[in-house]
This record gives sequence, C-alpha cells and structure tokens, in this order.
Amino acid sequence: GWPEHAPFDKIIVTCSPEKVPPALVEQLREGGRMIVPVGERYQQTLYLFEKHDGKLSRLELLPTLFVPMTGQAEEARIVRPDPAHPSIYNGGFEELVSKDSKGAAPPAEARASENLPAANQPAPRPAGWHYQRQLTLEEAPDAPEGTHYVTFSNSEPGRGAQALQGMPVDGRKVRELDVSLWVKADNVRPGANDSQQPMLAVTFYDDNRAETGYTWVGPWRDSFAWQRVSEKLRVPPRAREAVVRIGLSGGTGQISFDGIRVEAAK
Repeated sequence: GWPEHAPFDKIIVTCSPEKVPPALVEQLREGGRMIVPVGERYQQTLYLFEKHDGKLSRLELLPTLFVPMTGQAEEARIVRPDPAHPSIYNGGFEELVSKDSKGAAPPAEARASENLPAANQPAPRPAGWHYQRQLTLEEAPDAPEGTHYVTFSNSEPGRGAQALQGMPVDGRKVRELDVSLWVKADNVRPGANDSQQPMLAVTFYDDNRAETGYTWVGPWRDSFAWQRVSEKLRVPPRAREAVVRIGLSGGTGQISFDGIRVEAAK
C-alpha cells in the first residue's frame, strides 16, 4: 500500500493475493471501493469490495489469472501450487462465479451481490476459467457430467472464441500429461488458416515465463455428437507452468466441452 497518503477512495490491485491484505483494508476510506483478484495461485476471482462500517462487502465479477503478489502476502499463502501434480480445476463447469462463492474472502465479509436486484446480478460464469470469449454456459440434462457444460460459437474466421486456465507443471518431474474430455461439434471449420482450429491446446512456460513448448488435443471438424477423447501429451523438461486453452481458436461453428481432466501420466 501507500500508508502516508491514505485513506484512498479507490484501490486497484493488479496482482493476486490469497486474501485481501489487511493493510489495504485499513487504507481504504469508509465508503471506498477496491478491485482485487483474490484466490489460489492459478484459480482467482476478480472481486469488487466496498467498505462500510469498517467491514468489506464483496461482489464476484469474473474469473481471472494475475501474477502473484510478492513479499509477505505471497510468503503467507496457505494453498500453494503443486507442480508435481498438475490438474485442471472445474473441468465439469459445475462451480460458477457470482452464484457460489469459493470463500476467497474472510467469512466476516458480506456478499454485495445479495443486495442487488436480480436484473443487476452478474451472469454466472464457470469458475477457474479466465479470458472467456464467445462462451455460453449450458445447463441441460444431456451434459455428459453433472448438469453444465460450455459451448463456444463463432461465425467470423479468426475471431477468438475460447477460455483459458493456468496450472503449475514441472517438466523435471512430469514427463507426460493424461488429458481426457467430452466434446461435441456442430458445423465446425478452420478459421483464416490451418492454425485456427477447434482444439484443447497447452502452452508451456519456463521459470522466466518464456514459452518453451506447445501441444494439443484435436483439432476437430464437421459435426458430431458427444464423444470421449483421451490422449497423452509430452511435457518439455524446462516447463514450470502451463496455460490450457479450449475453444474454436479462430475456427467457426459451435463446439462444446465437458468433463475436462488433466493430470500427470502414471
């Protein structure tokens, strides 16, 4: 924070702590507002906090992925990444932001969304997946797992229609990933070039967050009903983290995903 110039009417935090640092709460003026991405290292929610009577209320906005906060806030993190056991969170899309809180904020904080009219409530989004583009959250009895799945729709070749999720993975300890998912498609075609095709893609990054590898499951074309897909993907030795992308990736048509699982191959 910046205590010598406090209190502040508004605070915007552009890195992610596990919980809101008490110093920032103290430096926020009564009635002030604060935007913070809060949560685990790779599963965060962007919150709007408001301070009333010395306490915070909160409103979930959307899933995000920010770099971690450094210093004491990061050193005190309780839930730490486990790069020897990579996994996808909420691959069945059953946990929703703005409908069910993950408890990222202290219990004493009220949920501001409870006081909003229904028309002003944020639309539910799948938790854990950030940068959602052209995504529709589906609730239907034909979902392969649970009651929800996601569908990406796009009619403009090259336009982004995707969702991403980060995860830790140490290429010195994990040589391959077991990837499985349910997928269905309706009139799916490549985009402006052959690299723009519907798929599940994994981009790996090293210690300096420089790209060190890229692989995928798919691509898919045409139309087909729900099918189960399983593959093994190689992990580069220099990998320390990865970003998983699902969607049309510049392709056109409609593609749906459910039951996504990623774990270290045995």
